[in-house]
Amino acid sequence: MSSSKDDGKTVKKLVVPSKFVNNISNFDSKDSCYDIEFVIPGRSKPLCLHMSHLKKTSVLLASVFKGQSSNTLCRFTKGSPSRLEWLHEKAATSETYREVLVKWLRFCYGEDQMFSSHECPAALAASFQLHLSCLDEIKTLIESYMTHVTKKDLKRGARMLTDCATVWDECHNERMSRIDRKLAKVLFTHDNMKKHPVTVVDRCLMSLPAEYLDMAEYSKTPDELDECHVRMKYVKCHKDKLNEKQQREIMKDSLQEQSPTCPEKGVGQTKEELKTAIMEEVSKTVNEEIKKALEQAKKERDDAMRTITEELERSKKEKEDMKKEIEESKRKIEELNKEFDRIRQEREEEKKLHGMFYD
Repeated sequence: MSSSKDDGKTVKKLVVPSKFVNNISNFDSKDSCYDIEFVIPGRSKPLCLHMSHLKKTSVLLASVFKGQSSNTLCRFTKGSPSRLEWLHEKAATSETYREVLVKWLRFCYGEDQMFSSHECPAALAASFQLHLSCLDEIKTLIESYMTHVTKKDLKRGARMLTDCATVWDECHNERMSRIDRKLAKVLFTHDNMKKHPVTVVDRCLMSLPAEYLDMAEYSKTPDELDECHVRMKYVKCHKDKLNEKQQREIMKDSLQEQSPTCPEKGVGQTKEELKTAIMEEVSKTVNEEIKKALEQAKKERDDAMRTITEELERSKKEKEDMKKEIEESKRKIEELNKEFDRIRQEREEEKKLHGMFYD
């Protein structure tokens, strides 16, 4: 293992030895007789690769080359049988994922690879996506490393678990890997939750889906880390995203399993009293949400009424201005008519004088 420094701590990187034939000199080499242009979104140019290497090392790519795959991860560009596009959405947005993917492709050419703890969730996910031919060994190696790092460094472990639980589907999938459960078991011990509440509870457990509440080791005696208090904290943290039914579902297990007494400002409570207190708290949270929604609706209504009133005032003013313009136009027309009558009268008088002169 190699060492890397992150957040002021030195942690050894994971080394994954490749058992494939070493052909790394041909990797992305235009001088080699490559027959695949491997396009990864976010990279400036495609990789020059070889079908003969890839079909022996990746079950996914072998099936694609045989035309037997209907996967959504990669496909040949229409009209270009040598241009293979990688389609995973993370490739366009995550530099870490792109680097990991390239590392696995180099791995297929026989080069050993190193992964930091930060890269491991993406590396594990990408190994499943490519379906590397030595997948079982890789899975065991990466999962063991991630578990080991988590025991040594809770912050790194919390980051890895968050990625596994919220970013990479392959890392919380029954058919692929449940490394998320292994990391949760290491992280969410009562001792860790008590000694490192910010790292373990506030920044990690509170940011995960509600199912991870079932994986925590709670206090057996009433305190801030007993199940009912932690679940209530979770409900409060996510009250803007949870409806009343979801909130009650999250609290249900703690109500069923809670010991006969539970702390509430230092006073012992029976299970029924606790249930009533928690439901009241949940209802209070819901009522606050309803109140907030009503206030927002009132604000939007007032804004709309203000806009309508301003528009009506503007329209009224425009009508008044138009009316004034019409009146002014009428006045000018009357003046022109008077002027026309005057001129016509003068012409008639001139004609009379002209006739008298010649008579």
